[in-house]
Amino acid sequence: MAASVGPIIVGTDFSDTAGVALQEARRLAGLMGAGLRVVHVLDVAPSASWDQTGAARAWLERAGLTVEDMVIRVGKAWVELARYAAETAPLLVVVGSHGQSGFQPLE
Repeated sequence: MAASVGPIIVGTDFSDTAGVALQEARRLAGLMGAGLRVVHVLDVAPSASWDQTGAARAWLERAGLTVEDMVIRVGKAWVELARYAAETAPLLVVVGSHGQSGFQPLE
């Protein structure tokens, strides 16, 4: 029996660079026969269900996604993406970069 292929995780902050990362993640998922999981990390837990801003709603619409298609986590983005990756054993993790900060070291 062949081993199953893990998903490709793509992190989003609903920016234009996250949109480019999603396009690339979709392309790679198609080439590799992998599933796709879109992850957004909130700084603080919402008091009720997450109510996305108008910009986030527009980004999701352009991406052809709904909130139900996403995994929502709470905490620091790079920490939560790493934790989610440890939980799901993905094939790849794809994120966009604004080019304004360096890689955060894992401690």
